[in-house]
Amino acid sequence: MAMPVYPADVLGRAAKIKLVGFDVDGTLTDGRLLYGTDGHEAKNFHVLDGLGFTLLRHAGIQIALVTARISEVVERRGRELQVPHIHTHERSKLACMQRTHCGMHASIFS
Repeated sequence: MAMPVYPADVLGRAAKIKLVGFDVDGTLTDGRLLYGTDGHEAKNFHVLDGLGFTLLRHAGIQIALVTARISEVVERRGRELQVPHIHTHERSKLACMQRTHCGMHASIFS
């Protein structure tokens, strides 16, 4: 399969991307929240997300997971996928991404 050809301006803008943030529930999962009677939480992740994250890392792009929920499952999946920025219990995802990006010593809007 041939790779698509993108205009130079699109490639130039894409080359500036240094951080990509993902919500979790309904984005990296199928959106279901499963609870056991013991309080255990489960989520359904897709195995191919790991491939996408690997491709991003190889391109030099850092990854952040940001969720409003407190979730050990999200933290575990993030560690499995070698995600350097895992943020749980974040009500403002934009503010979280801005803090993360500033922590990388760059402007989120540059």
